[in-house]
Amino acid sequence: MKNITYFLTLIISFNIFALRLTPMAGYLAPSGNQSVFNFTAINSTSAPEAVKVRIEYRNPQDQRKYGKAAKDLFQIYPKKAILFPKKSGKAFKRDIKLVWTGGEVKDIERSFRLIVEQVPLNFSKKKINGGKMQIVSRYIASVYVAAENFKSNIKVLSQKVQGGKLIVDVQNSGKKHHLFKDLGVKINVNGKVRKLTRDEMKGMYLYSVLAKTSRQFIVELPRELNNSRISSNNIDIQI
Repeated sequence: MKNITYFLTLIISFNIFALRLTPMAGYLAPSGNQSVFNFTAINSTSAPEAVKVRIEYRNPQDQRKYGKAAKDLFQIYPKKAILFPKKSGKAFKRDIKLVWTGGEVKDIERSFRLIVEQVPLNFSKKKINGGKMQIVSRYIASVYVAAENFKSNIKVLSQKVQGGKLIVDVQNSGKKHHLFKDLGVKINVNGKVRKLTRDEMKGMYLYSVLAKTSRQFIVELPRELNNSRISSNNIDIQI
């Protein structure tokens, strides 16, 4: 157990400081100038780092393709790059250009994952109980391709408090994903209304529901609400 904990700690530490990707979501149109989007990979270390880039299907509706390469629908440049330390005076960041080449999108928004993964130039290998360890940093960004007139249509199917947690089932019947950035949750307890802060809505705030899908969210309630008996009628969710 001690060795496993040490291994995970090394991975977490390495991932925090090795590579950054911005932004974490890209929005493209099927054609025109908006069919191109730029991400930026940034080296935050004191050593040169190599990265490779790929894109995968994300929409869970098509299980045959989910998680598989979607390179036939995009052009990516560059697919590989070396990022130098900032203090070296050389390029410590690099734009990653993503171009949609998949044609028209008429029925529903297409959703993908852009994966930027570090490939260390000098692999760090350490033996743990005779084994070898390779550590890499990976960033995953969301990519959406939709026509301009596509919209989301979000609806709360059910809501309840159970075991100190707020459980919300949501359906998006629209053609576009919905991001919970204007989310508001109010809970009435003994005649007093308690509005959850953004930090208290972790697990739902800034999460998304893809087009034509349903999703369940679980939010850990603040300690003072854990032991309260709260009916679904006393929960007000504004989306």
